Amino acid sequence: MANKNRKARRQRAIAARQHAAQPSQGSFVANELHQLIGANEEDVVRAFKWRARQNVIFIYAVNAVIFAFLLFFTAYTSNSGLSKFVPFIWAGFIALFLAQQAMLKRYKQLIRNT
Repeated sequence: MANKNRKARRQRAIAARQHAAQPSQGSFVANELHQLIGANEEDVVRAFKWRARQNVIFIYAVNAVIFAFLLFFTAYTSNSGLSKFVPFIWAGFIALFLAQQAMLKRYKQLIRNT
């Protein structure tokens, strides 16, 4: 009985060593998810693309909320002392928006190439 267990353990150890010695196919994340939950690479890529699209939509939604806030802020502070800061606030928003667009362009390329 003990000899049988020892032989089975030895076979598992040999199989594990052989598996570890083989070069991994695909991405590291896909391989790890396959080991953890049994997901194949297509499922991992599809999930990554879905999450990346959600990130892009979230960034656009945040920009829309900031834009709406700036419109109301500009309208309601036009006669107060804060109105002298409005051009700088708009310039900051536009600079942030342009920087985000440059980053999103690269991000969208990564999504397409995956």
